[in-house]
This record gives sequence, C-alpha cells and structure tokens, in this order.
Amino acid sequence: MLILKSRLFGGDGGVPFKEPPNHIARIERIIIHYAQYVNGLEVTYILDNEERSSKSYGGPGGEEGPEVVLAEDERICAIGVSSGQYVDSLTFVTYRMFNLVGMKQYGPYGGPGGQSGTVLSPNIREFFGRAGTVLDAIGFRGEEPMLVF
Repeated sequence: MLILKSRLFGGDGGVPFKEPPNHIARIERIIIHYAQYVNGLEVTYILDNEERSSKSYGGPGGEEGPEVVLAEDERICAIGVSSGQYVDSLTFVTYRMFNLVGMKQYGPYGGPGGQSGTVLSPNIREFFGRAGTVLDAIGFRGEEPMLVF
C-alpha cells in the first residue's frame, strides 16, 4: 500500500514537525486547542505493532476542543483546512470500516478566516507541518488514492 503526502496548508513560520515515514497505522485520538487560529494538536497514533505514540504540535493556548476518540475501525477519510499565514480551522470526517452507520464530522475547530482546502484519503494516518505558539502550517500523510484540492 502506497502512502502519499499532501501539500502544506498555511504559512512559513514555526518549526518543522513530522513523524518517521513508517510504522504509523492510524490516528486514535485528537485534541485541538483553538481560538482565532488552531493553536495546537495533541495526537495519539497507533503504530503497526499496536503500540501508542502521543505527540503534541503547536501551543496549548486557546480553548481546548472536545477529545476526538476514534473507534478501532474508524478512519479519517477527509480533512477540511482553512489557512492563510496560520492554520485557521480544521474539520475531520470519518467513516467506520465494519459498521454501516455512515460518516461522522468533527469540527470545524478554529476561526472563520483563511482559504479553504480539502484532503481525501481512505486512511489519513498522520500530520506534518510547522508550528510555534500556533499551528503555522499542516499537511497529511495517508493511503492512496489521495485527492488534494
């Protein structure tokens, strides 16, 4: 299975972050800190060996959004991003692999500004980007096919 990388959404500030390019099977949990922009993300990844790896990107400022905990068979299949100089907002759409209850939307989390973009993939597995006190830019790695617009 080929893993693809989206473009970055956002600005040039902050310090780069990325995970090693292998061994992440899926995202289990996300907490978003947000106000006018997305301040930061707390993410728990499930690795190929079933271990967990928790990471934080950006700062803790702003409001802490609800904890998004994905079921074992739930995958992120779409992410809506609004961005300019920073990541303004994020929206996640999931589906259940073994349960026909339909799709679920989490968000949007953040402010109303920025240009809109969307990433589609059967399994968006991880985040990469640039961050300081806020999330300056974000991109995604996921299974093929991946559409970015």
